[in-house]
This record gives sequence, structure tokens and C-alpha cells, in this order.
Amino acid sequence: MKKSIAIILCALFLAPISTVAMGSGDKYADAQTGLTYTVYKPSKTLGLSTSKFQLITCGVSAEQWLYAKYGGTKRYLEIMETEAGVKCSDPGLSKQLKNVVINGVSAKLYVYCDPTKPAASDKCTTADIARVGGYVIFTNKAAKGLKRTEIQVQVIGGITYAQLLTVAKSLKSVQASGKPIQEAEPSASKVILATPSYLPIPPKGGSDEYRCFLLDPKFDKETFLQSVSIEPDNLKVSHHGILYKVDAANVASTKIIDSESAEAGWSCFGDTGIPGASAFSAASPSSWISFWAPGGNFKAYPAETGMMVAAGDQFILQSHFHVMPGDSTGKNSASMKVSLSLATSPVTSLKTLLITAPIELACSPQESGPLCT
Repeated sequence: MKKSIAIILCALFLAPISTVAMGSGDKYADAQTGLTYTVYKPSKTLGLSTSKFQLITCGVSAEQWLYAKYGGTKRYLEIMETEAGVKCSDPGLSKQLKNVVINGVSAKLYVYCDPTKPAASDKCTTADIARVGGYVIFTNKAAKGLKRTEIQVQVIGGITYAQLLTVAKSLKSVQASGKPIQEAEPSASKVILATPSYLPIPPKGGSDEYRCFLLDPKFDKETFLQSVSIEPDNLKVSHHGILYKVDAANVASTKIIDSESAEAGWSCFGDTGIPGASAFSAASPSSWISFWAPGGNFKAYPAETGMMVAAGDQFILQSHFHVMPGDSTGKNSASMKVSLSLATSPVTSLKTLLITAPIELACSPQESGPLCT
């Protein structure tokens, strides 16, 4: 059975920036050399081979966080490690099932059942982890002289609850090799932008507000982006964000629209409302730069490519805020930080195409209705 849903698709392949180990050959031991929190390595990976291993810049911490992936695109497991108390990434919508014990440490177990749909999610159990995926998250003990580590172990694509626990329980601390991970060649510099703190106030009777903010990277020459990270500071109200490029020729008119609102930014339901910088309002093919939604905030372009931004171009970040009924609005101020990695060596200009197209998602055995055909 299939259910058809119309969505906006961006024809763009997103791949993480690769990090090349120039050390001992044990990437975990090499990573420990440069980190102050304890690095844990799995001894059991369900027969899946390493497909990615990276240290990624975390916007809220001076230290990088560790990301490892085993498997392919359909069946895989992921391990994410960071200093305890520091949030560098956020899982997608999920339901907490229970607490479990991992090597003497209490861990929270989640399944990727949407909690906003209680009729379906209330029925989800550990058996559904093999169907929709799931994860455990816990703070592990620190090795001597190091800090404690928050660890998330996630499985997707038919991997069972028992197998998830097997991987998590196989994690053991490593000894630093003395040879830190390095990029083969430094290839990017950083630019950090941020929206002002904004208190969303949805229209009467509603719970959602869409707000656009103009961001100026101050580029005085043609620049190529190699990756974009969008990081919200308040997941309680931040639903998603889309980053658009504004051509230099449209910056002045955008500033006029921005100035018409007494509050920061301007209302922008649907898209930005700016010609040349909206999904369907005379947008150029490369106007949609990146996006954020719960479950992922780091988007990188394929190796040796970059998204071109001309001198004088700026960005618009459209932020969707969702305020739950009864929430105290005084605690709901939010902002988003945008981290741009800039190419410092020649890359191929990336061309993208923004289209509206139907996609088909398989209905689960528990689902039925007019969209399941």
C-alpha cells in the first residue's frame, strides 16, 4: 500500500564533509587525542562496516562532537558522542518507551513513532524499533582525567531492539593514540550568523508563526559554501527553518519589508515573500540553500563542490515557531544560529533544482484510509 503526499523537494545531494585520519589507524583512539571527554568505541557493529567517521564542529561548544555510521543508506547504525550536558544534535520526533540499563548506567530508550499522533504512537513498543528505527541516549562514565560523555546509539532499517542494546553495551572507552585526527588539507573557513532572539506570538486561535530574518554574511567577493549548520536554541518552540539566498539586487527591497515591522524580522507564511528568494516567487534554482528540522542540523555538499554566493548576496532564514496551547510565552523566546563553512580551495559550482513533486510513502500494516492505495 502507498500513500501519496505532495511536498517540496530540493534536488540536492547532501553528504557530510569527510575527515581523513592521519594518525594511528584507530579513528576512535585518534579522536580521543584531541578531545577532553571520554571517547567510547563499539566492539560489536552487527557485521556492518564503517561508512562515515567524523568530528563535527558544535555550535554551542568549543569541542567537536563525534559521529560514526556503520552500514549503508537503508540499514545502518549511528553513534554520536559529545561532552555531557552539551547538545550538538537533536533527534527527530520520537516516543520514549522506557529506561534501560547500559553497563550500569541508566539510559532512555526511544522509538521513532510520532508522539503528535497518539492514536498510533501509543501502540508503539520495542518491536517497532525494527520497523521505524529507534535509539538509546545516556551519559556514560568518565575515564580518569577526562569528562563524562553523552552518547546516542541509533538504528534504522530492520535492526531490532535487542541488537540496539548489543551495540550500546559493547561500547568501551579507548586510550588516546597521541596522533589526533586531522583533515588531509585545511579546506574551509567559518562564518557564523544568528537571528535575533524573538518571542513568537501566534495569531489568536492559532499555535504557529512563520517569521523571516535577513542575515548578512558581508561577502565582498564570490564565495562558495561547503556546508551549512542551522542550530536552534529553543527546541520547545522551533519547528523548522529554511535558509534562502537573496541576490544582491533584491537586498534593498528586502530591507524595506524588514523595516516595516516593529518587531525583528517580518511575517512570511509559506515562503519569504521576496521575489528571487522564495520557493515559488520567481526564485532562482539555487535560492534554497539549506534547512533544519528536528533530527538533523548539519548539511554538507558533495566533496569538491560548493554553493556559490556572489558578492553582496545575503540570506533569509524563515523560522517556523510552534507554541503549544497553555505554554508560558515568556519562556518561549528563540533564535537560530547559522554556521557556514567556506571553501578555501577551488570547487565546482553546485547547481540545484527546486521542484514540487509527489512522493509515495509505504503505509504500515496498522494504517488504512484514502491515502493508502
